[in-house]
Amino acid sequence: MSDDNSLGNTETQQPQPRCLAHKIGLGAALLAVPIGAALGYLKLQENSDRISDKTADFDPGKFASIDPAMIRYQKVRDIATGLRETQAMAIDASGRLLVAGDNCVRFFGETGDNPADIKLSGTPTALATSADGRVLIAFRDHVEIYNADGTRDKTWKSLDAKAIITGLAIHGSDVYVADSGNKIVLHCDLDGNIINTIGGYDPNRKDSGLILPSPHLNVAALADGNVLISNPGRLRMETYSSDGTFRGTIAEAGVGLAKFEGCCNPSNMAVMADGRIVTAEKGIARVKVYTADGKLDGVVAGPDIFGQSSFGLQLAADRSGRVWVMEPGSTTVRVFAPKSVKAEGL
Repeated sequence: MSDDNSLGNTETQQPQPRCLAHKIGLGAALLAVPIGAALGYLKLQENSDRISDKTADFDPGKFASIDPAMIRYQKVRDIATGLRETQAMAIDASGRLLVAGDNCVRFFGETGDNPADIKLSGTPTALATSADGRVLIAFRDHVEIYNADGTRDKTWKSLDAKAIITGLAIHGSDVYVADSGNKIVLHCDLDGNIINTIGGYDPNRKDSGLILPSPHLNVAALADGNVLISNPGRLRMETYSSDGTFRGTIAEAGVGLAKFEGCCNPSNMAVMADGRIVTAEKGIARVKVYTADGKLDGVVAGPDIFGQSSFGLQLAADRSGRVWVMEPGSTTVRVFAPKSVKAEGL
């Protein structure tokens, strides 16, 4: 076990981050599924069977308007991360925010004060936490596991040269790694051994395979042990058993608030504690909530808040039903809560 990750502050605008090894452990398991980083928005070669949907040439401005009755959340808080560049974020069950960027993972308590860093040797791209408080940090081609005190426990073997890890999820001892470069999700154990792959081409299904015009592949572990995977080129989400068996799709392509439009959406997703699914879209930058079976439940926020984002918003959700959003290029995390919840000092 390596403990060479003493922490320091990288930004004078925030309180001096303390070494995480000097803080109390992270606490309970992550409920919000980690979010994949854009990795500089590196473009991938488009799959030759990419969906040819009439929504690919839609005009975002024409469909940007949202019925106010459908917007069921309000912004309750802004958190300045103090980082110059942000790559990914997650929320643990105790409500602490983890933000990856500037070659570190920064932790914030409920108040956002006294942040602490795990310093890293490279650029992190995705995050997850385990039930015992360990932190899983993805880099472009491998995963590292850190203890709750910030010391490094394990470094997995690197994947191949094509790998671009943009998402992580964990369910018990099962870890799911979204590899945008190879257009696949790897089902691994906590030592990094690959158990099986999920989401690949199936000759028995004509619409099988993950289509990724850009590196926005996300994965979430559902409470029942199944796996939720985004398929942005097909404008939908898909569910699989942990052994890779396809189970069905959630939401669909088309024009309208309940559907996914454009060339490649959803760009990001997270699972709430009650099983509902939060999605983010690019083109029309909006955040929506779906029921577990794919029915539109409401809108968190839309283009009036985020503008016309060409890249995907980063998402997380916590136990209380709040939705956390970070825009590309922004160093501020916005927190949204159901409108019945009182704003936190804004």
